[in-house]
Amino acid sequence: VIDNNENTLAEAILEFPIGITAAGIPGKLSELMNVLQNRLSPRTPAWKGIGFADPGLVDLDKKRSIRAVNIPGWENLATGEWLSKASDLPVMLWPEAMVKTRMEYLTRLPDAPRTLFHLGTDDGIGGGFIQDGKLFAGSTGRGMEIGHVVVSPDGARCQCGNSGCLEAVSGIPAIAAMVSDAYNGGVDLPFKPSEFTMEKFCSSISSCKGTRIIADEICRHIGSALAVAVALLNPEVIVISGVLAGLGELLPDAVRRELELKCFPDAVKELKIELSKLQSSDTARGAAIMMRDTLLIGSAD
Repeated sequence: VIDNNENTLAEAILEFPIGITAAGIPGKLSELMNVLQNRLSPRTPAWKGIGFADPGLVDLDKKRSIRAVNIPGWENLATGEWLSKASDLPVMLWPEAMVKTRMEYLTRLPDAPRTLFHLGTDDGIGGGFIQDGKLFAGSTGRGMEIGHVVVSPDGARCQCGNSGCLEAVSGIPAIAAMVSDAYNGGVDLPFKPSEFTMEKFCSSISSCKGTRIIADEICRHIGSALAVAVALLNPEVIVISGVLAGLGELLPDAVRRELELKCFPDAVKELKIELSKLQSSDTARGAAIMMRDTLLIGSAD
């Protein structure tokens, strides 16, 4: 919860059960709103609106959740309508990747770049693009879905139905599968597949040839997808957030080499490739800021 000056008035984190489906989320969101309300001072003015960073695709005009492939049942839901009825407040929905893109831009003010592309790598892989402070969504809200750019036509089948999407060959399940295949093939790894975590994987890259080879392949796939973004959008900065940012400087260095092979030299020469410094709470904060901006603009109109 923030005020008009972006001061944080209250914050809360609720752990969602592993394997939660869409049916269980409204109850958790109601619980979250109650916790936030109880943490506010009695003198705090009433809430003016709710901004929601959706985990998947969003119909911005209808405020509906289109689909999140990593949450069973999160498809074609009237999320905005439900939140509005539950709170009796105006509600806005944006894709999580779009909100993070906005925050990456805001944290760089007053010297923010004119154009910034954000690659988010958490449960899924998504993207966002901002130019002169304005976010790009596309005509139907499906823009910047870089996780579903095909980078390996013979690769694993993606949850979207295609094969070889970036998300399918470089997401966490894909990395876990590559670790398992390498281990079962006799490759010496510092942990068993059953012990796999992204933290263990990333921390072992500098000392283990096997995980380094897997990491190099992941970086090439990411570079191939980002080459499409660079060719189409010519961004000034690319920011990579999420679990794959744990690969460290290996990732931007490898991505740059891939871009130099596949893009016009002038599009890459001055391009900055950075790892995100956002905190985990900055997504929720970003949604609150975007809702604040929406309400203030509406008041001005």
